[in-house]
Amino acid sequence: MTTDAKSTPEPSGFVAWFEQFLKNELAPYPGRGVVVARTVIAATVTMLLIMTFRVPGGALGALYAFLISRESLRSTFRSGVAIAISYVAAVTFVLVAADVFADQQSARILWFAASMFVTFFGLRALRYTEVATGFAVLVVNALPIWQIPQTAEYRVEHTLWQALAVGIGTVVTIAVEIIFHAIRPRDEIVDGIRERLDAVRALLLAYAADKLVPSETVDRVARYAMVGTSGLRRELARSGYEASINDRWSTVISLVGRVVDLGVSAVVRPHHLSIREHEHLRRLDTQLRRIQSHLGNSRNTLIAEEFMDSAAVTSSSTQLAEMDRSLSMLAQVLQGADLAQRVPKTDSRTDNPVNEQDAFSLFIPDAFRNPEHLMFAIRGSMAATLCYLIYELTDWRGIATSVTTCVITALSTAGSSRQKQILRVGGAITGGLVLGIGSQIFVLPDIDSITSFAILFAAVTAMGAWIATSSSRLSYFGVQLALAFYLINIQEFTIQTSLTVARDRVVGILLGLFMMWLVFDGIGGTTAADSMMRAFCLNLRTLAEMFEQIDRSDLSAATQRAHDLREEIRSHFDKANAQADGVPFEFGLRRERGMAWRSLIRKWQPRLRAVYFLEAASFQHHLYERDDALPASFWTAIGVVHRDCAQLLLLMADRLEGKLMSPGPIRRVDSGLRLLSEAIPAMMLTPVQLERARGVIDLSRQACDELTAVLTEMLEMSALSESSSQVNSVFVGD
Repeated sequence: MTTDAKSTPEPSGFVAWFEQFLKNELAPYPGRGVVVARTVIAATVTMLLIMTFRVPGGALGALYAFLISRESLRSTFRSGVAIAISYVAAVTFVLVAADVFADQQSARILWFAASMFVTFFGLRALRYTEVATGFAVLVVNALPIWQIPQTAEYRVEHTLWQALAVGIGTVVTIAVEIIFHAIRPRDEIVDGIRERLDAVRALLLAYAADKLVPSETVDRVARYAMVGTSGLRRELARSGYEASINDRWSTVISLVGRVVDLGVSAVVRPHHLSIREHEHLRRLDTQLRRIQSHLGNSRNTLIAEEFMDSAAVTSSSTQLAEMDRSLSMLAQVLQGADLAQRVPKTDSRTDNPVNEQDAFSLFIPDAFRNPEHLMFAIRGSMAATLCYLIYELTDWRGIATSVTTCVITALSTAGSSRQKQILRVGGAITGGLVLGIGSQIFVLPDIDSITSFAILFAAVTAMGAWIATSSSRLSYFGVQLALAFYLINIQEFTIQTSLTVARDRVVGILLGLFMMWLVFDGIGGTTAADSMMRAFCLNLRTLAEMFEQIDRSDLSAATQRAHDLREEIRSHFDKANAQADGVPFEFGLRRERGMAWRSLIRKWQPRLRAVYFLEAASFQHHLYERDDALPASFWTAIGVVHRDCAQLLLLMADRLEGKLMSPGPIRRVDSGLRLLSEAIPAMMLTPVQLERARGVIDLSRQACDELTAVLTEMLEMSALSESSSQVNSVFVGD
């Protein structure tokens, strides 16, 4: 079984797989049409305003309909405010630097390269995606204006025009969201989860009827499995939730994706159900209904108790048993929702919250420590600067769109280099050559009104938006398609009568894509499967360090380190998912092996997310306790168990990397919990302390059980030893 992907057997041949891939990616699902409609309306209204008021540089203004969050009205408004702030920062940055460097011909190249470095570093290291995106888009649009021989007045005026163009796109998109939320209130994350669980319920009920399950019921769940949870993860990343709430929802989304896949695999081969399986299906239906009713509530303290007896249910179906485990973990995660509402205990030396310094941090915790951020900025700056040098040295300023393409490309989370190139080049050719230049040759000569052009614009935008609402395996194609079309047709407030402009802009887009591929992927690039394994193993080691923080004597330092690790773990999870999405685009003899590893990684990812959340909840119990604190001996005993869990995680990483071929029998790590449970009566705890102690022990036991199960499954995989040499090759020389 797999998670976050369709669990039915994938076609072995690439052509067959690709046909099925497109069919499932482009199929409608609940809510997709509404999102596309909102995007089309926002982009079209933006275009009309730009054309009416003759605002230069309107392409990126219209593109903002694709970039602003739609998770909720609150997050959309917050996203718009953050972007507005980023515009002010970008205009200030450009104008201040221009005052120093604009009139110094010899310093312009250094100014451009340094500005690109700051831009790409911000895309990687800024905590708020909206701020990074808004800053980058405006800087990359304004800088070319200052590289042309014009008066200062002209350049300042056009810099402000650029800010107005993207500002119009932001305001219009937010206004459209306000109207849609007033007409049809919707929380994309919560409603998306509920719809997936409702589809699984319908599937299980049909399965329980002991008849052939209707194809439309299977297709509904299979479509959710194919689309996966990348859209929900994307909305979560833009939501701006506090970190602990973000972790909770991220774990919920991952577990729900696993439940969807298990539901599909459970009915691949329908058979006559036993009495025990009928009972199990009824209990699963009850669990699903209760979880749906609890979604969105801030305090769900009773949900885990309602599911306590579910663990006793067994089934001859492996899929149903796994679904039971996933729903139990999901209930436990939802039970911890109230932790985010509590006030952390203060540092005794300052009487301030331990992590108060991070509340207003603009950068992610490892922004200035992780060399990957620096390398990303250097590579991005190099790609953009090479584009700049080419169009300056050749005096071909029409291909300046190459620099814009470099920055927009850096926003993509596509996995492998091959996947990136297919999506980017395919989108550029479709949007630029086929739709952009094609419309100028065959359509625009017959258009004599803004109404006719708006219909054409809306049709192309709808096509791009429909593709953009696919999973991360295809969504960037839609964004690139729209960008290429916009750069050709609405960069000015008039219809171009010469194909030279369109040709130059398409060439610029392709140049930018080539430079990004050359700098990021062409030199020393690795396959998606190798990158996926590297990210997964690195996350195992980071999780191990997280487990070691709970019994550190310096709680303030442990809290700070856990906070930093939380950001790293989230990043590793996302990177592993992104690279897994790129594996199907790989070719050659190693593709089949990569697909096998992809299935395993996507199966283990949600389980490790649940383990991570359980560990975070245990740590929060230690951090947040103020009155009736548990004795130090209790936390020392818990620390021993968690160090054993850390050793299990390191064992998994060593095994996957091929460093440990024969680990021997697996030692149970929860024996310390049994001893601790037996010793609790002697601790003379108050009722409040006793309840808290049992809660921590239960969280730790679930984490131990899940880790042991994952490692056991890992060691039992017959293909693991055959593939370990391939995995190990990834790490040679590290």
